[in-house]
Amino acid sequence: MWLMRRNNEMLYQNEFEYLFDSTKFVKAFGMEPTSYKEGIKATAESMKR
Repeated sequence: MWLMRRNNEMLYQNEFEYLFDSTKFVKAFGMEPTSYKEGIKATAESMKR
């Protein structure tokens, strides 16, 4: 039952698209984000091992 109440609380997350901007992270840490394609490939390869 508590899960259903929590669902209603979180519905706002589905109203708009998520927009990700890693500019501040890249500037602060000097690391570039991994693309989805590269990340999925690396994950799949690690699961094979």
